[in-house]
Amino acid sequence: MKVSRKVGRSLLIRRKNKFESMKDLWEKSAEQYDRYASAYPQYRETNQKLLELSTLQTGDVVVDLACGTGITTQKILDMHPDVSHVFAIDNSEAMLRIARKNIASQKVTFICAEAEDVGSC
Repeated sequence: MKVSRKVGRSLLIRRKNKFESMKDLWEKSAEQYDRYASAYPQYRETNQKLLELSTLQTGDVVVDLACGTGITTQKILDMHPDVSHVFAIDNSEAMLRIARKNIASQKVTFICAEAEDVGSC
């Protein structure tokens, strides 16, 4: 049984008789997550629907919060090539390394930060 608890701003997950932060888990599993998310259609379909519902227009600035490995960021660029800029934010440097490798666009700025801290930037 997995047990989780909140310590400060970190959610800790009990795994193999020790607690790990969610950030640590994402750091360790970034490549596995990217392979899974790229292979299964649920992510592509969800991104497609979300962007169809969006009202993005030429020149808009987009924030992709919790961008992970950049799957949604790339979909934004594909479906809305006239946006002016995308700020792709995630708290996992491992996830962002993959996103940077997969997305070579001057329109994207990758930022490693906690979601809670974005409003104070």
